[in-house]
Amino acid sequence: METKTNKSVLLSVLALAVMAGGGWLLGWTVNTLRFTLDPGLIFILVLVSVFLYVIGASLMGRVVVQTGGHWKYGGFHNGILFALLAVGTGCLLLCLNSGVFPMAWKYFFISWPMALFVLGCCGLCKLHHVPGIIMISVGTFFLVPRFSGIFPGASFNGQFFSTWWPVFIIIGGLLIFFSILLKPKKFFHAHHRHTKGCWDENHFTTQEENRDGKINYKLILSGTEQVILDPVFKGGTIEAVLGGLELDLRRTTLPEGDTFLFVKAVLGGVDIQMPEEWNIEVRSDSILGGISDDRIKVREIDYTRKLIIVANAVFGGVTIR
Repeated sequence: METKTNKSVLLSVLALAVMAGGGWLLGWTVNTLRFTLDPGLIFILVLVSVFLYVIGASLMGRVVVQTGGHWKYGGFHNGILFALLAVGTGCLLLCLNSGVFPMAWKYFFISWPMALFVLGCCGLCKLHHVPGIIMISVGTFFLVPRFSGIFPGASFNGQFFSTWWPVFIIIGGLLIFFSILLKPKKFFHAHHRHTKGCWDENHFTTQEENRDGKINYKLILSGTEQVILDPVFKGGTIEAVLGGLELDLRRTTLPEGDTFLFVKAVLGGVDIQMPEEWNIEVRSDSILGGISDDRIKVREIDYTRKLIIVANAVFGGVTIR
């Protein structure tokens, strides 16, 4: 127990150090290095500073969740992360409005591309590699014109697109490559004993074999419609990345007790149809996404059987009908 406490304290100190380091690097870059370094390097250092702060905030959220035993509360980690991001944004605004940072940077930091960049950093911290890289890349792309307004005399646009933007693409490609290399099942689920998959010119879809009423669907850049005909539905896993699934559960039943269905929607959607009398519990852990129960409420609910839906939506959604 003491060892676990010491580890939590060390991780907390590390998280605070990373957050403070990101803030210090940002201040040093904006106030000092901008007079001596190439604009392209300044741009990268600023984004690295923001990324470091997000890493520290995410680590602090995990430490709080682990120490307090809050895993059962969906979204608790996201709540801590959002609170720390709000603190960082407030400190940044205070520095800008008080003159500690040049006011010219306000248009750069307080903008939707920066928000998209931060969300991408959050996605990477939660190991959502592909959507995280996509959001970081898009946010970075649209931050370029705002950054150019701070250095109007520099040929930053040309330098960025000829040098630094390809570097971002290379880094993004290497991240995806090593993520797939280290955890291939997480991306493609290509295990030959359990998975059937195929490529076509538009997308990749895999579907693990449904066994004994348990489902496993993995969809990447694709969509499908499925009807479950097994007498008893025993839950399973659904992952939709830039794709969607329409699942019909109206012809099956639940076993007694709790049944778990894990749903992940990343820039995609999952639509689930089920009987109105089913007892449903939703546990959501989402980033700019959500889950909604659009069923007609009835009184004849069977409380001896429960379907627990653990949903994780990142720029996606899960709908129950």
